[in-house]
Amino acid sequence: AISYAIKITKYIYNHWYALFFMRKYTGGREILWPFPTHFATNFIALQSILAQKEALRAIVTYKEWTSSAYVKETKAKQFAEQLLDFGFWSKCSDIVKLANPLVCVLRMVDSEYKSSMGFLYWGMYKAKEEMV
Repeated sequence: AISYAIKITKYIYNHWYALFFMRKYTGGREILWPFPTHFATNFIALQSILAQKEALRAIVTYKEWTSSAYVKETKAKQFAEQLLDFGFWSKCSDIVKLANPLVCVLRMVDSEYKSSMGFLYWGMYKAKEEMV
């Protein structure tokens, strides 16, 4: 799923017509690039793409796209296939749902503004109590 997300993002930002349509259908909102040296960027990129799912799928289904000369290019065909692949969207959704709690905890621990370790220990203690 992450490799598809990277390919989709690369295609959009490397092709002006795809970028134009993305901005048009998302109301000017951007999708985020995965950046290997920043915290949790693959998760954030998947979350960003998933949030724009319907708009991104609209790019390759509206007449403006399907009637353009660009759709005949091999990369454009692959781009459309990836956006219309139900399995890709299902995997994105699963990854975001599973990783979100962990990313939230990691963000708390990584915070420079307040100490969160006491909060985490308390949360683990309460969770352990509820399990008993």
